[in-house]
Amino acid sequence: MNTLSILAGLFFLLAALAAFLDSYLSDQKVDEVRLAILAWWKGFQQQRPTHLAQQASLEFVRLFDAMYGERHFSWKTIWRSLVFSTFGFFVVVLICELIEPGYIPDVIDRGLFYSLFIGNLIADYFSLLETRFVLKRCANSRSVLLPVWLVLDVLASYLIYIFIGLGFVALLFGLLAGEGFEWFYRLFQLDFHINVLSHFTDIQNATAFVYSTFFTSFIFYLFIISSFLIRLLQPIQFMLLPAMRWVSISRNLIKSFVGIAGGMAFSLEAMKRLFPDIGR
Repeated sequence: MNTLSILAGLFFLLAALAAFLDSYLSDQKVDEVRLAILAWWKGFQQQRPTHLAQQASLEFVRLFDAMYGERHFSWKTIWRSLVFSTFGFFVVVLICELIEPGYIPDVIDRGLFYSLFIGNLIADYFSLLETRFVLKRCANSRSVLLPVWLVLDVLASYLIYIFIGLGFVALLFGLLAGEGFEWFYRLFQLDFHINVLSHFTDIQNATAFVYSTFFTSFIFYLFIISSFLIRLLQPIQFMLLPAMRWVSISRNLIKSFVGIAGGMAFSLEAMKRLFPDIGR
């Protein structure tokens, strides 16, 4: 798999996520995002990068609230957490299947699949609360502290997954097996954490479960990336002019982006069928 194929795959994956978001964000919310982007662009040309990064944090907080709801302890947030977590999990599963064919049936055949999946959903709900807190704190933090917040978010997401997600599974099966808290005590052993961390570098049965738990923080990761891009793109802001023109004339950013990606996907598929010898 070459670099171009990977970039194309990431582009269409982003388009799939945009199509998914389109079902949950109203046109009014999308228009607010569009106006915020245009306001950011105007400020990008006139203001200091530090101030722009703080503004970006506030916009990402609004986006987070629009996606998951403003109140964490509400049925709306619970429901959307379940939906987005399920979506993120299956995206990771498909990626693992592409890298390691046969991964999906192998994982499903395992007896702990459904319990681990439920554990992930529970852990992700608590991870949302942590992500919400970190995003709001970043709005009042200096840019030099962003790497620190990133490390804390990754660490917190991992610990929530271990002690809430896997803790649920360990307690459930430990009690059912008559071993009491024996399974839960294993979560405090160093060898157990070394084994879990090995899933990041080697595709194993639980790799999708481990990686998908970080999906709840993807908005925060986008904010971190955007904060660094603000500083990197300041000298070459002229390259953003075509994109900003598209934003200014687009009535619905998400639908437009999905439409562009869909057109590209259909065009590529048509080229493959019309000219099957290309690329062989």
